[in-house]
Amino acid sequence: MGSGLKRHQKRIAKIKQFMIDKQKGIFATKIKPGHRTSRYSMPLFYFIKKFIKYCSSVKEAKKILKSGCVFINGVTCYNHAYPIGIWDYISLPIINKSLRVFLDKDGTLKLYPINSFEKKIKILRVRKINFGKNKKKTLMFDDPNFSIEITNLDIKVYNSVVVRIRDLRILHILDGRIGNICMILDGGLRGKIGLITRVIKKFSQDTIIHIFLNINIRVVKSISQLFIIGENKRPFLSLKGYFNK
Repeated sequence: MGSGLKRHQKRIAKIKQFMIDKQKGIFATKIKPGHRTSRYSMPLFYFIKKFIKYCSSVKEAKKILKSGCVFINGVTCYNHAYPIGIWDYISLPIINKSLRVFLDKDGTLKLYPINSFEKKIKILRVRKINFGKNKKKTLMFDDPNFSIEITNLDIKVYNSVVVRIRDLRILHILDGRIGNICMILDGGLRGKIGLITRVIKKFSQDTIIHIFLNINIRVVKSISQLFIIGENKRPFLSLKGYFNK
């Protein structure tokens, strides 16, 4: 086989969060190359099959998407291999249903129901800040589909911002201060939500944060491994269904 980008992937090589039967077949759907990595995303086909349960094969999923009844972040999606990641929302106007993609306690991606207000906003984590002319800053996020230019706001790398999807207006800023709520993205505790109890800032190094989890365990993580999702001991968006398990 020649070198280069492969358009297929075997089931045995799929990561755990895809939740597929690795012995029922040889190949599996691979995400479309683009703005998200396979570590933090899943193809749209598996969400329609496993959670929404509207199809049982790729052929049926293509027919559903071709009708234009599935929206991702307010935009119609026609590709069954489109990568879906954290804080993306899937809406089905035909059945009046909106779902948010979020990590569960086991660190796998799942869908949770949301109301009409939450589908208008999205939480983004700042990955990089580019500096331009006239002291303008361009915020680059984990989701490269979004980028915002700012001038006066004091936003740092790994901070989270609440954005209105319609016009990309920043509604709120979430930073790593004591009392805020964060979610762990890496390690064995991936998907766990905890409370920030201590912040240690070091020169030329990532900020060290002490976290108190819901299971009475204290852990120490770098701010690059966290996603700030709330402040004052409350998450900014509802987590309905997360604590039911």
